[in-house]
Amino acid sequence: MPQATVRHPDSFDPLSNEVLESPYEFYRALRQHAPVYHIPGTNWYTISRYADITDITLNTEDFSSNLTSIIVSGPNGEPSDLERPQLDTGPMDVLAIADPPAHKPQRRLGQKALSMRFVQSLEPTIRQMANDIIDRFIERGECDWVQEFAKEIPMTISLSLAGFPTDNWREIKAWSDKSIALLSGINTPETFEDNIVSANAIFEYTEQHYNRIKQEPGDNFTSSLIEATRDKEHPLSEREAISMVFQLLIAGSDSTANTIGNTVKVLAENPALQQQVRDNPELLDNFIEEVLRLETPFMGHFRQTKADVEIAGTPIPQGSRLMLMWASANRDESVFENPDQIDLQRNQKTNKHYSFGYGIHQCLGAHLARTEVRLALEELFKRTKNFTLDTSKPVPDHIPSVFIRELHHLPICFTTADK
Repeated sequence: MPQATVRHPDSFDPLSNEVLESPYEFYRALRQHAPVYHIPGTNWYTISRYADITDITLNTEDFSSNLTSIIVSGPNGEPSDLERPQLDTGPMDVLAIADPPAHKPQRRLGQKALSMRFVQSLEPTIRQMANDIIDRFIERGECDWVQEFAKEIPMTISLSLAGFPTDNWREIKAWSDKSIALLSGINTPETFEDNIVSANAIFEYTEQHYNRIKQEPGDNFTSSLIEATRDKEHPLSEREAISMVFQLLIAGSDSTANTIGNTVKVLAENPALQQQVRDNPELLDNFIEEVLRLETPFMGHFRQTKADVEIAGTPIPQGSRLMLMWASANRDESVFENPDQIDLQRNQKTNKHYSFGYGIHQCLGAHLARTEVRLALEELFKRTKNFTLDTSKPVPDHIPSVFIRELHHLPICFTTADK
């Protein structure tokens, strides 16, 4: 798109429902006019270009990943800062929001637990789960794909990995969703309080089962962390270990559920594309990568400057907060040709998207997430001839958030495959 046709970022209301539902024109305006954009009324800056985000993620000397504040909605809907209190209880900064040197042993434990071989061993279980869920609605010829399918598998798998019960996955998922909503950028005092209650509930639940597993260890992620707290040379603290399980439950379930929803939405809206992927299964992986790029499940992540820095010619003071906008970088015209289009022939190695982050904080569960999405689509294809949006229901929209790309609902109709 010619630069002259792109509005200036100041002409957008970034926290409006319109922009949150479809933020990509705003992102384009940021990249072209204000790649380092100061959010009025806050100490936050958005970073929207691929190259700048790459540099920042690789520079752990000048940029901290610790989460020190969040954006909330002020009395008139304007953005404002809310400092995160420093507490001796509750979750602490681990994995995605930890800095070196603490981050390294945490990541090593996570990589061991989520190895490629282990994820491959889960494939039969995930396939069976997918078919068991589809069995519940296949004869109806319609379902709400998000509420009836997409949320269940990732949450259940995350609970299983932790060694936790899975029968109450809906309650845990509801707590998880509200915990993530703390980072939406649009919390009012009322919603903030409600979301804090849920975040505390899931942390207390994690702590309760952590203490149970201490007495009854098994073959699960929590047991491996408990063992690491007893390491004589480099022990994890118990609060670190509980926080790592807490993060597994929340992040591990959310990004995958979002992508399972958004991939099916794209296919339901594009019958020719759906048929192309059905007829050419070798294109499925590239299709998933393109949807990850275009509908980034976690749309950004956070940094804090540890020194005075300059980004894209803009001076940024020490102590400033940054949002690295993965979803904008994934549509950067300088990196991706025809960035707003799905290209099933795109070279995924040279045009690497940032939907799972980059650098030392790249998502540990990326391979598991891709596997869950791929198996969900494969089984949906096997069980149906085609599927479309259910036009008798409201048009699908996304939960308002600057942080995640999650559908409220996805009503679809389908023709059942011949048995």
